[in-house]
Amino acid sequence: LSSSSTIILTAGKSGVSTAAAVIAKRLYGASVISVVRRKSLSDTEWSAFTESYKSTYGVDMVLSEESLTRTPPKKFIEEAQSLTGEVPLILDCVGGKVGSLLNLALSRNGCHVTYGGLSREPLKLRAGGSIFSNTSHHGFWLTRWTNYEEWGRWWSSTNPGELLVKKMDER
Repeated sequence: LSSSSTIILTAGKSGVSTAAAVIAKRLYGASVISVVRRKSLSDTEWSAFTESYKSTYGVDMVLSEESLTRTPPKKFIEEAQSLTGEVPLILDCVGGKVGSLLNLALSRNGCHVTYGGLSREPLKLRAGGSIFSNTSHHGFWLTRWTNYEEWGRWWSSTNPGELLVKKMDER
């Protein structure tokens, strides 16, 4: 990641997404697009929420799942790429239609990481992106990582939150 890249996060109000937003913005200077569920917020409540969310986590663009699924894919891709022109990473715990649409915005050599399936719908990826733009998709399961002996030793002897705060304060 760099200041010339944009990452896209789903389940924007989750701990993983908010932490990823802060890390991407503060450590790398990357732009961040966060996708959240709007549910039944009025326009006024939504506007207040997005402004608060942007200022709290440094997010550049907040989209609702509902508006994303109604936006023509080409328009969404243009919006996503308008921030920096490059979307090398998507962290997705929703999948389904939302994850499938987001995947279309990946840049050449970009990576879509799925770590959950909240929509309970299949993630559909176009073959052309993988073939012609060399994009990739990876799954991530934290439990698998904690089963590795070396990682398990490090994790049990470290407070990751303290390390993150210390690293961010050094910058």
